[in-house]
Amino acid sequence: MISERMNATATGPANAPVLTASDWARIETVLLDLDGTLLDLAFDNFFWRTRVPEAWARSRSLSPEQAQAELQPRFRAREGTLDWYCIDYWSRELELDIAALKHGDAHHIRWLPGAREFLGRVRESMVGAYEHQDLPFAKIVETQRLDRDTGRWPIYQIAFACPDPVPEVEAAGVVFAAEPTERRAARYDIEFVARAGPGGAR
Repeated sequence: MISERMNATATGPANAPVLTASDWARIETVLLDLDGTLLDLAFDNFFWRTRVPEAWARSRSLSPEQAQAELQPRFRAREGTLDWYCIDYWSRELELDIAALKHGDAHHIRWLPGAREFLGRVRESMVGAYEHQDLPFAKIVETQRLDRDTGRWPIYQIAFACPDPVPEVEAAGVVFAAEPTERRAARYDIEFVARAGPGGAR
């Protein structure tokens, strides 16, 4: 967007430390930003600083300077919120087809050096994990070499769940509905279950 953050220097996977096979084996979750991490920020900067103001100016019969002056505070007001990243929000807010504008300028999009190779390594690691997803749970616990106590659940002892309410479903004249069940044996030392009701969660 139009702000000082757009002038930041991108540091992508090419600048990240090299991970060994043993490092990858210990990684469970990979979370990546797109712009500035995998893709060069040049496209994002060009799009929001040049293309969107140009389209806004044309739709409002404004000069580029006027468009910049009107858009900048609107962008700043949403910075740090989910709307900041939402194409649908900006399409409604600016009455512009943001997705079509991005598609028209897609040729400006560039990978950061090393990003595609990094994703390839992530994919190889994930494929290896999926290939072993059917391993028995007891075998997985055994490989962790945890202190075992037959009187306790091996991984964690406290659980909290807040399941969404299940609506009734009717099909072929038959109504299917969730029925509460009584569980006499606790699987964990402490287990909390919250359910949404008319007066809130309980």
